[in-house]
Amino acid sequence: MALFKQDSARRREVKKNKPKSEQTWQNMLLRQDIQVIVAMVLVIAFVGGWLASLGRSELKYRLHQVVDRPIVSRVEFTIVDQSETEKNRVDAMARISPVFNLNPVFFNALNQRLDELIKVAGNPEIKSKKDLQALEISIPGITDPTILHLKENYYDTQDNKLLSSWGEHKKEYYASVFDVLLILKPSDYKSQVLDTTNNSSSAITFRSLVPSFDQKISQVQIRSNEILSLDGKKERFDTSMKRLRRRLDYSSMPRSVMETLDKILSDVITKNPVEIYLYDDAETMKRKKKVSDVILPVEIPYTVNKILVQSGETIETRELKLLQQEEAEYQAYLAKNTPYKQWYYRFGIFGFFTILAMGLWGYINKYENRIVLNPTRAFAITGLLLCSQATAILGSMVVPQFTLPLAVFPTLMASVIVIVAYNQRFVLVVGAIISVMIALSLHMPLYIAIILMSGVCMTALQVNDVKTRSKLVWTGLWTGIAMAVALFVTASVTRPLHLENQIIQIGYDALLVFVASVFTGLVAQGLLPAIEKVFKVSTAMTLKELNDASHPLLRRLAQEAPGTYQHSLRLADIAESAAIAIDANGLLCKVGAMYHDIGKINKPEYFIENQGGGPNKHNNLSPAMSLLIIVGHVKNGVEMAKEYNLPRALIHFIESHHGTTLVAYFYHAQKKKLEEQGKNMPDEFDFRYPGPKPQTKEAAILMLCDSCESASRALSEPTAVRLEQLVHQIANQRLLDGQYNECNLTLQELHAIEDSVTKTLCAVYHGRIKYPTDKDNDNDKVQEKSEAAIEHNEADKDGEDKKAQVAS
Repeated sequence: MALFKQDSARRREVKKNKPKSEQTWQNMLLRQDIQVIVAMVLVIAFVGGWLASLGRSELKYRLHQVVDRPIVSRVEFTIVDQSETEKNRVDAMARISPVFNLNPVFFNALNQRLDELIKVAGNPEIKSKKDLQALEISIPGITDPTILHLKENYYDTQDNKLLSSWGEHKKEYYASVFDVLLILKPSDYKSQVLDTTNNSSSAITFRSLVPSFDQKISQVQIRSNEILSLDGKKERFDTSMKRLRRRLDYSSMPRSVMETLDKILSDVITKNPVEIYLYDDAETMKRKKKVSDVILPVEIPYTVNKILVQSGETIETRELKLLQQEEAEYQAYLAKNTPYKQWYYRFGIFGFFTILAMGLWGYINKYENRIVLNPTRAFAITGLLLCSQATAILGSMVVPQFTLPLAVFPTLMASVIVIVAYNQRFVLVVGAIISVMIALSLHMPLYIAIILMSGVCMTALQVNDVKTRSKLVWTGLWTGIAMAVALFVTASVTRPLHLENQIIQIGYDALLVFVASVFTGLVAQGLLPAIEKVFKVSTAMTLKELNDASHPLLRRLAQEAPGTYQHSLRLADIAESAAIAIDANGLLCKVGAMYHDIGKINKPEYFIENQGGGPNKHNNLSPAMSLLIIVGHVKNGVEMAKEYNLPRALIHFIESHHGTTLVAYFYHAQKKKLEEQGKNMPDEFDFRYPGPKPQTKEAAILMLCDSCESASRALSEPTAVRLEQLVHQIANQRLLDGQYNECNLTLQELHAIEDSVTKTLCAVYHGRIKYPTDKDNDNDKVQEKSEAAIEHNEADKDGEDKKAQVAS
C-alpha cells in the first residue's frame, strides 16, 4: 500500500522540515520512488525479454526479399522434402491396381437361369424340346441332346436327385465366365481403365466373391481386348465369347450343355444389360493408403556452413519454406547446446533489457521525478514501451513482408504520446529505448535502430505543442521524408549495392517508411483526445476551446460574478505576457487565469470586486468566518472544475493560485480583536490557504500576477515607479515565504516576470490627455486644485503603499 500512498500538501511540508535519517540500503528499499523504479525495471526486463524471444526466423525473411549475404546453417540437420515425399507416395498409390468385385445382380440372374435349366433334368415329364413348349418353359438354346445329356450326366433317376458333377461343372463354368468376361460400367471403364492405364502391362484386381463358392481373387493383365464396357462394340464382345468357348473346350461338360449355357449367358447379358464387375472404391483406397503409409519421408541432409540461400538471390516460395523450416536447424542447434548455455543465452536477453530499463528509469528518476512519485504514470510509461514492442512483433508475425513499417509505426506513435504528455527532451530518451527494443526483437540490423531514432528526433523537433488540427499530420509527413532520407543514406553504406535490384529494394523500403510515418500522423491526430484524457494533459487545441467565452463556466462567471470575470480578463493578459517573457506556456497561463477564480461563483457578493460599492458583508461576520468564506473559494473552484471536466492542468491553477499564503487582512483583524479581548495571538498557520504551492512555472506566474493585479487596483496614483516597487515587493514576499520552492523557477526568470508584469500594468494604467473647455475660469480652478493635491499626495504616498500591500 505504501507504493500508492498519496501525500497532502501540508503533510509534504511537515516531512520536508523533518530531520532526515541516515540513508541505509534498508531505508532506501522502503522509499516509494525506489520501489517504483525496481518494479518497472523488473517488468521491462522480464516481459520485454520474453517478447523479444518471440521474434525469431519468422520475422527475418519475407517473400521476394533480396538476400544481401549468404544464409548458412550453423549445425548439421535434416529437413523433410515434402514435395518429393508426396511425389513418391503418389507414384506408389498409382501402382496399386483398382479393385473390382463381382456384381451380385449379374450372378443372381445367371444363377437363376442355370437353376431353371437343371430342373429339366429332374422333371420326368420333359423328354424333348416339345415338352418344354407344352409346359410353356422357355430356355434359350436348349435342344433335345441337351435335355438327354442333362438327364444322363447330372440326374440320378433311381434316387431322384442331382449328381455332384453338376455342382463341379457349374463352378468350373462360373470360374471361366468370371475370368474371361470382364464387363464393367462405362463410367468405371473410362475412369479406372482408359484414364489411369495407358499400357497393356498394368494390372487390375478382379475379385469374384460368390456366396455359394469359396472367395476367388484373380489378378489379370489388362489388354485392350480383355476388358469391356456395356457400350462397347459387339465385335469385342463376340471375341470374348469365343475365348470363353475355347476355354470350356477343355472341360468334361457335354458340348450340347456347353452350347446351351453359352446361349443362356448371351441372353442374360444382351436382354438385361448389367455389368459383371463393379468398382470397389473403399477397398482400392484402403490398399493405396496402406502402401502410402509405408513410404518413408525423403530427408535432405544439411552440413555445417551449407549455403541455404545464395547472396543476391530473391527469396521465392521454395526458399521461404526452407527458411521457415529452419526451425529444424534451430532445434538441432539447441540440442547441441548444454542447458547451461541455453540459460546463459536467456540470461543475456534478460540482462540486456535490464540495462535498457535501468538507463531509462535512471534518467526518469533524475529529470522526470514526478513520474517516479506517481505509480500510475510509471505503469503507463512502462506499458507504452511494452505495447509498442508487442505491436511490432505480433504485426510482423502476421504480415512479415511489412516488418519495416510495422517497426516504424509503434516507435513514432509512442514518441507522439510521450511528447504530448511530457516534453521534447524526455521523448528522445524514450524513443531511443523503444528503437533499440524493437530492432533487437525483430532481429533487424543496427542501422534500422538509427533510422527509427532519426524519426523520433524529427518528431521531437516539430512537436512542441499541438496548436492546429493538422499539426500531427504535417509532422508525420516531414518525419517520413526524414526517415526515408536516413534510410537511403544508411543503406548506401550497409547494403551491397552491386547486387541486382538492390537500389529498387532500397526505394521500396523508403516508400514503406514514408507511408508508415504519414499513417502514424493520421492515427495520432485521431487519438489525440484519448491521449489527453489518459495522460491528463491539455494541448493548445484543447486550451483554445476552453478559452472560448461561450464556455458554460465562463458564461456563469460573467453573469454571476462580473467583477471577478473582469479581473480574470485583465489577469489573463498580464499572465500570458509574463509567461512569454520566460518562454513558458503563455496560452496555458491565459486559460488558467480565466478559470482560477471560478469558485467565487457560489458566493460572489462576499468578494470586494463584485460588491459594486455596496455594503461589505464581512462587516457583520467574525474574521474567522470571513476566512472560511474567502479560503473556501479555492475548494469550491476545484469541485466545479471537476464537475465541468476541466483538465488537470487548469485545476492546478485553481488550487495553487494562492499557494499557502497568509490571508493578511483577516489575520490582522483577528489579531486586533484578540488583543482587545486580552487573549493570545492567533496562529498564523490557521490563516493560510491550504495549498498546494505552485508546482509549475505557469502556476507560479499566475500567483504573482494575481497578487500584483489586485494590489495595483488599491493604489490611488498607479505611476510607473510605484507599480514597479509594488511588483518587486510582492515578488520578494512570495519568494521569502517559500511559495516558489516546489517549482523550478529561477531568480533570473523571476526578474523577467517582474519586468513583464510592470510593463503590462503600466500599459493598463496609462495616462490620458485632458481635453480643454471653453470656460477659462474652469481651467484656472482645475490648475489650482491640481497644485494643492500634489503636496497632499506626496505626504500620503507611504501610507497608501502600505495599505496596498495589506490588501494584496
